Amino acid sequence: MIQRAVRRCSALFVVVTVVCGGAATGQDVRIYTPVHDANAETRTNSIVARSQTLFHAGKVYDHIDTIGEVIIFDPVNNQFTLLSTQREMVATAHFDEIMRRLTIARDELEKSLAQPHDQTNPRTNRTLAALKFQLHPKFEEAWDPSQQQLSLISPHMSYVVRCSKPERAKFTNIYLRYADWMCRLNYVLHPHAVMPGPRLAVNASLRKRQMIPVEVQLRADIEAGIHLRAEHQIQWDLGPTGRKQIHHWETLLRKETLRQVPLEKYQAAFVLGQAKKRR
Repeated sequence: MIQRAVRRCSALFVVVTVVCGGAATGQDVRIYTPVHDANAETRTNSIVARSQTLFHAGKVYDHIDTIGEVIIFDPVNNQFTLLSTQREMVATAHFDEIMRRLTIARDELEKSLAQPHDQTNPRTNRTLAALKFQLHPKFEEAWDPSQQQLSLISPHMSYVVRCSKPERAKFTNIYLRYADWMCRLNYVLHPHAVMPGPRLAVNASLRKRQMIPVEVQLRADIEAGIHLRAEHQIQWDLGPTGRKQIHHWETLLRKETLRQVPLEKYQAAFVLGQAKKRR
């Protein structure tokens, strides 16, 4: 999960924070989130991705500097805006389009799973079981009140979430609404990623307890196996840098030279750019 691949992993656990309202109401929040490869934390640098999330005036700005991308959550207009600061290119993903694509993806996966498969191949059986889990995730849930720790365990994917009560009473539900939509968007942007069902189940458990995550550990039986740990370093204001960044992005969105492109073209440009970097 390197650079833009952090978006794909966000489908497994969303490492973001949310706020609504403007600076006048003291509702601005800034989050810095490093994601560690927990299998490699004995190394000097186990960080595989970094993201910054700024919340201001009802919008959420999720920024990964290394790839020059900002994803803006705009619930008032029921959409995401995807902005490439390097290419001066922008695309829009409406909530209803995201749900339409997810429905198609679920239907196609259901049809694929209904086809005959080689039941004697252990690897095939394991893959099929993991895909079925993504469609209908079921966890064994445990809550440790002394540690404020939520555990959701399954043979295919497990989360251990250290939680806290937010300082602002409405913050939890605002956060979880954003987290739900972000994991749906991630799957639309990265169709080979894990479906949003498992993360949505985690969010439902957090919502039930009115908690927000401050650290998330994820283990997933995917390919060679994944073990990631995300930290949420919360600052309850934007600071001068955060305000300057938001002003820069909003100014860029108004530039006449900014190219508005379909979502498919935006995705293709990033895929091509990452392929060139790997050469």
